[in-house]
Amino acid sequence: MFAGDGQPISLGGGDLEAPRRGWQGGVMDVAVAEGALGAYPGFGDAAVEAVAASFNTVFRVEPVVGAAAALRVGPVERIHPAGTELIEARWMRALRADAGVPTPQVHDTAAGQPFVPGPRICMLFEWVPGVALGEVMDPSRAGRMGALLARIHDHAAGWPPDPAPLTADRVLYWQIEDRLDEVRSVDPIVGEAFARASAAVAELWADPPHRPHLLHGDFTPDNVMVHDDVLVPIDFQDLVVGFDIQDLAMALVSLGRFDDADDLRRRFRVGYETVRPWPGPDRPLLDTLIAARRLHQLNLALTLRRPGLDHFIARARQLLGEWMAP
Repeated sequence: MFAGDGQPISLGGGDLEAPRRGWQGGVMDVAVAEGALGAYPGFGDAAVEAVAASFNTVFRVEPVVGAAAALRVGPVERIHPAGTELIEARWMRALRADAGVPTPQVHDTAAGQPFVPGPRICMLFEWVPGVALGEVMDPSRAGRMGALLARIHDHAAGWPPDPAPLTADRVLYWQIEDRLDEVRSVDPIVGEAFARASAAVAELWADPPHRPHLLHGDFTPDNVMVHDDVLVPIDFQDLVVGFDIQDLAMALVSLGRFDDADDLRRRFRVGYETVRPWPGPDRPLLDTLIAARRLHQLNLALTLRRPGLDHFIARARQLLGEWMAP
């Protein structure tokens, strides 16, 4: 969600890559950022610079005294339920304290809250220098990325969320309308893919492989920073309750944009297995959950209507068609 080199995250992620630059649409709102910073001790007179824009807008914040921070300004389009930011802050702090996962520090407001409420919810984090993993990806780092997610899963398995955020018990679990009919009307493959993916997700929840627990929900190379060769996970905003294999499907999708995707995915799995066993369900289920992720991201793209949407839709239809082919 924020990066030392100012690169914004991809809306779609992986082999469904949405444009990273070029749209603003009122999101780059310095006034919102400056207003939010007034709630944080020591940041009221800080200088702000917009550095990234995709779903959220991120500002680099330079206080008069003290270390730089990253302010995340949420959009008007709210897709996460109330309480998500509280769980996000609590879990990031617990991962750092209990599991040694180097998540960024979360700043509290003067009122003791980890976010500033309002139409566009704002959160302030420790600034993470370095570059996004996607900029320096190689097989070794793919393995370490897998091991990092395994550590996060290990911690989540013993840390029940309260209150519960979203549950990934369906293909489209964010709080937005189903807009896939726009694509189903011109390509029946999308409707067939949605039906198959929905059945698989329902079956997974009917016969769960383990107790559902928190998942990162968007563990991609754009949401892992590399600083002094340490991998730092960021952007837990999409956290959701589900099963390890669902989080892994999301991560594997995100590796699809690289030329050596197959090798990176293999190394990612090897790294994961150095920490904990790879989830047991068979490969067809994993492939189906990958398709479910693509449908999930396609629906978000149809909701936000960002530049490049036609290309995004075409790529999604292609990938879903390849998955559906005999």
